[in-house]
Amino acid sequence: MSVAFDGHSAEECQQRWGEIQSRLRLHRSLPELLDDALASRWDPNRLRKWEHDKLCLEGGPVKPKTPFIMFMHDKRPKVMKKHPNMTAQELMGYLGRKYSNDPAVKAAYTERYQAAMEEYRQQEAEFRKQHAEIMVDQPPKRPLTPLQCFRKKRPGLSYAEVRVEFAKLSAPEKGRFIRRALRSQEKYDAAVEAYQERYPGWKPPKARRVVSKQQSKMLKIAEGKVFRLTRAYDLFRRDMFPTCEGSAKERLQRCTALWREADSDTRQGYQARADQENAHFRDSMPPHLKKKAAPRKRRRKITAKMAFVEEKMPSDFSTLSEAEWRQLLSRKFNKLSQQDKETLSAPIQGSESAAEEISSPRTPRRSRDNKRI
Repeated sequence: MSVAFDGHSAEECQQRWGEIQSRLRLHRSLPELLDDALASRWDPNRLRKWEHDKLCLEGGPVKPKTPFIMFMHDKRPKVMKKHPNMTAQELMGYLGRKYSNDPAVKAAYTERYQAAMEEYRQQEAEFRKQHAEIMVDQPPKRPLTPLQCFRKKRPGLSYAEVRVEFAKLSAPEKGRFIRRALRSQEKYDAAVEAYQERYPGWKPPKARRVVSKQQSKMLKIAEGKVFRLTRAYDLFRRDMFPTCEGSAKERLQRCTALWREADSDTRQGYQARADQENAHFRDSMPPHLKKKAAPRKRRRKITAKMAFVEEKMPSDFSTLSEAEWRQLLSRKFNKLSQQDKETLSAPIQGSESAAEEISSPRTPRRSRDNKRI
């Protein structure tokens, strides 16, 4: 009995079923056979195996060996003849050391491998045109990270050296490679969507963050969208966070407590470092963004409470920290009568020095609950 579907003859259906059966393992139950028949339509691993078998039958091009395998095939007979009692493990170790310790030999075999790969790519492209019916599309490659994009510009460096060089780049220079990584992510998402339409059962590998949160923030800084200048407390926390114990939340709490207990000399030292980093950050920015990132002067009104706290603030913080003293004096001011508060605010309102100039970034500082302060 022959079976035919709309638009296809019985011979075409039989031929298609024969191609599907060639990808399957024989001697199976009928449910297993049907499941494999459905999976063979989209499973890339099965399709690649079937493609490899077809390539071998049709006489397709063979991918060249790696440089070390080429070196081993050339030197192995001579070494075996000279040392017949050497084991396979000893032979591999001997050839590996000889190959890695001779840069000239490594460069020669690498050049030979690259020439063979170029010839293989040309033969493969020609073979794909002649046998388009048996070729399988490869899944899209994962997108590149900013560090991998930078490494393509430094092919002669090792991975560790590339990490060091990348860390030395300024924020605008890193922004170039971050944008490249984001474009690579967009292309990958589009390729995954197109590949899933052709192979519905294929699932992409577990996604990873191409651009970290810190790099995203760095990109916004490079584009002039965020001007988050470094504070003295940020540097202090960066130094003290690894030395603290406990969870991340406990470490942050411990860093905050240590910062409150720090003396004025320590704070001034960290403030000098922060000013130096901010100056370097402004110098590395493009000219059209320096004006936006430059600090501007604004006036802050001195209230009666501020004047009262500064007047009563002691010089010795041995018993209480500065923050605790401020809280204590603020509560004391709140308990004063309205008449006493007006008496304290009268000389401030009539004075010309009621406002002081302070430097601040353009972006207003916000508290934890996102309220402007």
